[in-house]
Amino acid sequence: MNRVKVILADWNGYSLKRKKVLGRNKINCGLGRLLRAINSQNSGVDFELYLVINTDKLVPDSVFASIFGKRSVPKKKYISLKSKYPFVKKIFFRNNQGMDIGAYDYGLELLRKENYTGDVLFLNSSVVGPKDDNWLKKYQLLFYKNDSTGMCGISLNSHNTISDEKAFMPHIQSFFLYTNMDVLEHVFPDGFLDKSINYDKQKLILDGEIGISTRVINAGYCITASSFSDFRYFAGDKWGIPEGDIRFTDEYKHLINKI
Repeated sequence: MNRVKVILADWNGYSLKRKKVLGRNKINCGLGRLLRAINSQNSGVDFELYLVINTDKLVPDSVFASIFGKRSVPKKKYISLKSKYPFVKKIFFRNNQGMDIGAYDYGLELLRKENYTGDVLFLNSSVVGPKDDNWLKKYQLLFYKNDSTGMCGISLNSHNTISDEKAFMPHIQSFFLYTNMDVLEHVFPDGFLDKSINYDKQKLILDGEIGISTRVINAGYCITASSFSDFRYFAGDKWGIPEGDIRFTDEYKHLINKI
């Protein structure tokens, strides 16, 4: 099994334990809960985790500059996580441009500078779990189940559900994206986002969450997810699973953001 580099994005405005509301459904999530859950389960695959914290203000701090860079805002709640969880190898602070997708882009650049060539997981702190052993191995096996898989995740959305038109735009929901550097180098040679654009939330969803999967699909790969693991989507295929964002339904609320 390939080793995995995990890029975990969070915003410094979030508490370590929080609730996320999705329609009538609510989940308990947060960075603290996530790291504790990861620590309590055997991943089944060796991994290292890079924590990328989005922050609205970056100011010099000479004490931590040698560790985190000259424009960082070290927070005790994050520094303590690194000592508490040995799989957290590095912590980075950046501005909040591009939000989670911007943090993923930042992590991708770090991996490129390291000449890393293996598997990559991008995720944020809105996920739930893991609650079982081999949680990371499960996604690695799902990714390599088909030679044409470009990316896999927890759940798929068939449409752009934030637009009035609700256009058919199949994509993996971006809170959890598993892939490898071969796909990333092929599809995203310049990263996920255009660095010259100041994204608002709607355009970020269109170019980021939806755009990432669109580019993967247009490059000839398929996308898939653990919530319906036998379904794969290639460009032009019929959509064979429930449409829309299943996280807002009663029928599938047990699957909401669940690793």
